[in-house]
Amino acid sequence: MKKVILGIFILVLVIILIILGYNYWQAQKSVTGTRTEVALTGVEWFQAGNTQDINKLQTKKSEELEDNKMGGLWDLKTPDHYGESPKQFVHDINELGTKRIRVIIDEGDWHDVDWDKEEYSHFYIQDHTEKVINGLADKGLKILCGLVFWDPEGPSFKEEEEQDYSRFK
Repeated sequence: MKKVILGIFILVLVIILIILGYNYWQAQKSVTGTRTEVALTGVEWFQAGNTQDINKLQTKKSEELEDNKMGGLWDLKTPDHYGESPKQFVHDINELGTKRIRVIIDEGDWHDVDWDKEEYSHFYIQDHTEKVINGLADKGLKILCGLVFWDPEGPSFKEEEEQDYSRFK
């Protein structure tokens, strides 16, 4: 008999807990409304829990700023390297809000050099490179142009006079 009473007591307790849990769940649902949670991507996580409008940061273009000493480095070997037309490339850099840029007119890293080709380094400025540099200057960016000379034999300066030249004395 004790086992039957204990079983009925546990059954009633479980039913009460189910009813209370369901009522609590319904109350929470009505408080939060029908808002569904969405996985946040990108920078939206920073605004998680914000019930106000989410605004993106409004940046200024390079041409609108004083010198902020911010910049970057780009390799201008070919238009394919930066994937856009010179005009589009200048536009994209201007949108970043940087005031300084370093550009390299040949391959910037030794592992990018195609050593099977006869010409490792250009001794002239290509048309697309000139358009990019002029466009960046027109936007008011300070340009540092890195001149890179690749030699598969390594440094060829052997005599003292040549070494002085290589040190820009």
